[in-house]
Amino acid sequence: MEDSDELSPSDDVKMISVPFQPQKYNWDCGLACSCMVLRFLDKNCDTVYSSDLKLLQCGESVWTIHLALLMKLHDVRHCFSTVTLGVDKNYANESYYKNRFNEDERLVNELFENAEEKGICVERRSVELAEILNHVSDGNILICLIDYSVLACVNCFTESCTLLKCFGNCIHCYQGHFIVVCGYDKSKQLIYFMNPNISHAEIGSCTMKEFDVARKRYGTDEDLLFIYKD
Repeated sequence: MEDSDELSPSDDVKMISVPFQPQKYNWDCGLACSCMVLRFLDKNCDTVYSSDLKLLQCGESVWTIHLALLMKLHDVRHCFSTVTLGVDKNYANESYYKNRFNEDERLVNELFENAEEKGICVERRSVELAEILNHVSDGNILICLIDYSVLACVNCFTESCTLLKCFGNCIHCYQGHFIVVCGYDKSKQLIYFMNPNISHAEIGSCTMKEFDVARKRYGTDEDLLFIYKD
């Protein structure tokens, strides 16, 4: 892939080159996405899985607010948008969250309460697809929390999902997963993204409609972490 932000001269098509980082475990998709962001910005990501993770104090339960703090630690201009400031108490009954819910609720809520003090940019709002496309059209990328159980990649049958095993085709319960959004094709109505769940550097894609459903499913809080180059 060429070393340029925009690989197509058309305003209807945008593809941003993002260095790939596969996740190492079944819980670290957010950390892998953060590594991709840091490498995209020519920043060192060697400490993400070591000293950074220790400082986050989140163990194997990584929430979007942790990734926002990670961006702040590396002096990355960012903005975290979400429809829920803190932890939705109803998640205590959701299988994806309930095992660590009490501890997560306390720690995550504390982080939200101290976000401004820590230099984390947080906005409570819902974001429309047009704003995401405009963000990418300016050469920026973002980390998005999706329900992977409903995200069907149009290249699914040619890819080898090494960890989550194509949840979209196998289960119907919520499965939180982070991806890096890095492009779009308006004429084909596609969103392009880097998926840390696959074992090789290949850009994934899904329809804009599927993307909107996956990112707005209950459990995601519509979490988006906007990343800015400057």
